[in-house]
Amino acid sequence: MRSQNGGSTKRPALSERKVPSKRLPRVARRWDIPPIVERQTPVPVILEGVRSKIVKTPAGERVLWGNRQGTIALEEALVWAGAEPARFHGLAESVKLLNKTIPLIQQLALNMASRGADGRGLIDLAKNLSSLTARAVGGAACYVDADDTRTNAEVRESEMHEAGIHLVQIRIGRGTIKLLSAAWMQADPDYRQISKSEVGRNYVKDKERLAAEAAAYVLSGAYAKMGYIGFGALNRARGFAKRYLGEVASLYGIKAVKQFRDIDRQMAVSVERVVDQYGRDKTQRTVPRRRGRTKGPDGRGFETSCGADSISEQERAALREYIREAWKGRETSKNAARPANRPRKRQ
Repeated sequence: MRSQNGGSTKRPALSERKVPSKRLPRVARRWDIPPIVERQTPVPVILEGVRSKIVKTPAGERVLWGNRQGTIALEEALVWAGAEPARFHGLAESVKLLNKTIPLIQQLALNMASRGADGRGLIDLAKNLSSLTARAVGGAACYVDADDTRTNAEVRESEMHEAGIHLVQIRIGRGTIKLLSAAWMQADPDYRQISKSEVGRNYVKDKERLAAEAAAYVLSGAYAKMGYIGFGALNRARGFAKRYLGEVASLYGIKAVKQFRDIDRQMAVSVERVVDQYGRDKTQRTVPRRRGRTKGPDGRGFETSCGADSISEQERAALREYIREAWKGRETSKNAARPANRPRKRQ
């Protein structure tokens, strides 16, 4: 987590977006403007093109959608609010941290207007974030990159990853996605494969986090990113899902498992089998055991972006300068609103 003086505390490593060989095609029409041209769009144009809206998932969960411009703005605003830099296609973040970005985004919109630019998209983003966090359950809320360069299937997978799995993990864990211990993850028969996979290798130093992310990718249907490829990949992924959910049932009770409703339909059988097993096994504990639970809050969960690095590092640095100015403007406004210190009366 980054502090205002530049210090930081370390978080799990993230994989960066890969630079595309050519411009990504527009495959959807969710927004009224076209996608940005990869690595060629100036910062003012990016900020003017921010778009967002609140939607409901098939399970009824409120989620904030944004285009790539909105995602980039939120990524950088979160850093100034205290988060470690990240590139993501989806995010389940604490309400407390998201709320810190709102006045910053509002100030950024005011700065844009003072330069004669259009900041209405940023204002809408701040309003949508405020609406989302105000009605959030469990202290966290979800954002999904629904850029027009992403297919409906890709956006839906991100929704399941964040709202269907990570948000449920946070609610079960009361603030943390790390429901299972490092010992459980390392003892799993698929640990070696998962820890060396495309995404899993980024979390190998934090095995509790690795278990949570593996569950999110597998249950949302993106199990190939955790190394489940080739013959029998689906059945092996289902096996991991069953083991994960079985341990969740042992630690937190069967009601916790039943909360995983918004998942890939191919994985629904794993939930059904665990629920059925606990229903038939009369010797199973009715009170969840506490041994093996993880400690400490870690409310952040996200689907790492493996798509295009939409803007160059030079443009991203320029965007940080815009946000730095907004941060200074926000601090100045706060200080101006405070009453001046009155001199003490002599006794």
